[in-house]
Order: sequence, then structure tokens, then C-alpha cells
Amino acid sequence: MPGIRRNREKRSSSLPSRGTPESQVLSFFLNLSGEMRRGLSLDLALRQVVEKAPLLLKADACILYLLDEKENFLQLAQKYNVGRGFSRPLKPREGKVATILRGEKAAVVPNIAKDPSFILHEEAQKEGFISAICAPVRTEKAIGLLVLLRRKGRR
Repeated sequence: MPGIRRNREKRSSSLPSRGTPESQVLSFFLNLSGEMRRGLSLDLALRQVVEKAPLLLKADACILYLLDEKENFLQLAQKYNVGRGFSRPLKPREGKVATILRGEKAAVVPNIAKDPSFILHEEAQKEGFISAICAPVRTEKAIGLLVLLRRKGRR
């Protein structure tokens, strides 16, 4: 048609391309958000996050601790592929946990055996985990801690 011009320039998208790890993470959270709007309970949503995070972020296990402000502890809320040793409550003002909860960034523990400030280092070593990523779970303030464990080293 003479009045219509086609734009033949290639547009760059700010969204990740299909199949990349970033697009898989984005897709997971968009789907989860839709399910939550349709009535998915918070407990089931958290369970899905804990089960899918290791697959999306190349980890062997995942643990979610939520802050119980009344008791001043981080209580185990959900776990995936870890034993009972991780069930004990964590003190939110102890070791790396305090640093992570105060800041807004995740912390990488490349070698658990060499980092005694990682509060779960004994439990992790017993189960053969070598490295970890710990990320704060936040709304307006820190409400929990997501821990991803791996049986291989991490840079």
C-alpha cells in the first residue's frame, strides 16, 4: 500500500530474549504474579519460589526464612532439597545475616568452609554444600532471607 511505510530498522528490546536465564526468571515471576491475582495463597506462592529458584539460579537447594518480629528470629518458612539441620531459627542480628538484612544486596559466599560468618556454615558443610547466595526478602523493609546453596564453588 502506498500510504503505509514499513519500519525496517531492527528495534532493540529492553526485555530479555526467549530462552535466556533472565527471560525464564521474568516469565516465572509474571506467571506467579498472575496466579496470585487469581487467588493463589501466599504459602503456595512461597513454596513455588523456593522450588523454582534453584532451577532458575543454578543452585542445588533453597531455604526461605521469614522474620518473626515478635520473637526477633528468622523462622524457616519453606525449604527445598535440604535436611532438618537448617530448621533452627536464625538471629537476624548475627553474622552475615545482619549485614544482608541491613543492606539491600545479596551476598555470595564462594566457599562456606572458609567463611565462619555464614551462620549456616556447619549445616551446609554437613550436607556437602560448597557455596551460597543469600538475598534479603523485602517489602518496605527486610522481612526475610532467601538462601540458595550449591555443591559447587561460585565466583
